[in-house]
Amino acid sequence: MELSSLNTTFVDLLIRAIGNTIIHSLWQGVIIALFGGIILLLRSYTTARIRYTLLSGALILFTAITLLTFIHQFNVADNILGSTPKTTHTGNVIEETDYMQYATSSGFSAINNLTDYYIFLVLIWFFVICIKAVRMATGMHTIYKLKKTNIVPADAYWLQTMTALCKRIGVTRTISLVESGLAQVPMVIGHLKPVILMPIGLINRLPVQQVEAIIAHELAHIYRKDFLMNLLQSFTEIVLFYNPAVLWISSLIREERENCCDDIAVTITGNKLEYIQALVACEEYQELTPTWSMALTGDGGSLLNRVKRIIGTKKSSLNLIERLIITVCFVCTLLITAAFTITPPSRYTEAPTSINDQSKPIKGERVKGKEMVADLMNRKLIPNKNKFTIRITNKALYINDEKQSAKLHQYILNKYVQNPSDRLNYTQSVSIN
Repeated sequence: MELSSLNTTFVDLLIRAIGNTIIHSLWQGVIIALFGGIILLLRSYTTARIRYTLLSGALILFTAITLLTFIHQFNVADNILGSTPKTTHTGNVIEETDYMQYATSSGFSAINNLTDYYIFLVLIWFFVICIKAVRMATGMHTIYKLKKTNIVPADAYWLQTMTALCKRIGVTRTISLVESGLAQVPMVIGHLKPVILMPIGLINRLPVQQVEAIIAHELAHIYRKDFLMNLLQSFTEIVLFYNPAVLWISSLIREERENCCDDIAVTITGNKLEYIQALVACEEYQELTPTWSMALTGDGGSLLNRVKRIIGTKKSSLNLIERLIITVCFVCTLLITAAFTITPPSRYTEAPTSINDQSKPIKGERVKGKEMVADLMNRKLIPNKNKFTIRITNKALYINDEKQSAKLHQYILNKYVQNPSDRLNYTQSVSIN
């Protein structure tokens, strides 16, 4: 597959930039994973809120770095593909040197080879993103149905209880509390107009203290604006689905998010036992919860770990998987550092700088510059033989920055350029005083 078949330079640049960004984001992800490991090591010295803030900041920073990497790679590719090597000298007609022709042709050959692989890489990446985007859209539609379908307003007593809890937590926005026939567990949906859904019958089956603890947990999500953050986090996971470090950090964020809300709920209710019993009761109701809702049972961290943390018996040491991840990230960081500190030998020697060296005939030169210039002068296309610039690419011929006809361009390619189908970017400038 040749990228030239797409007949557009923009797609060429875009594919190369995305491919390079994907590759760079993998080693960049090692750094963010190592940072996450350090946070876990300090778990016993930090609160859930601090860990959540640090992990969320790391994910946002990584996303920004990935975006900047893409912009940088796009500009680099644009400079390479659109570069215009020039050799302008006074008193001599200087053509491209052998060094410049060899470096340019070899560089473009390498670009073509990489781009061929990048096409498949980017197509797979885009295909998976489309699938995940459809799944997310379906999930959002399901959430919309939960807010509108088979719901009944909660009793006035619970609305008053929720209002009192809002004042204690610091929630000032208007919130709806309804019972849902579709929701399996208590959850909060929405950011601008949040709605707390309670499974029908759950309120009547649980003691008042446990229901208050459940409502306090959901209000904590609203107070912390977790629905919006979770939505942005889901978008990041879709785009960077291939990066294991991002997925791991994201799972840690979800775990700490639930821990933060647990802490707020326990502080407000003042009864750990009732809250733990509420968690267990809600777990029994859970079957399937949409990913983009804020459910009491959460999707980060097991119920047992949350209970242990609440009662203060969960050990702060890392488990085997976390230790393995940190070790692998540390080794990868060392390897990457070593790789970037090694200076590879120069592939090309420096270009000759003296006029005499540059004026030597070029053996096997790709573009017959002298013959081409003579032909164009005979055609009266070069008004001043002492000062002119000729540029020829695969797509066009320019004389003194003016684009020539497609017919003339094809004629020059066929007559004076070897392998005209290969990538070409030839410039010859003359200035004689």
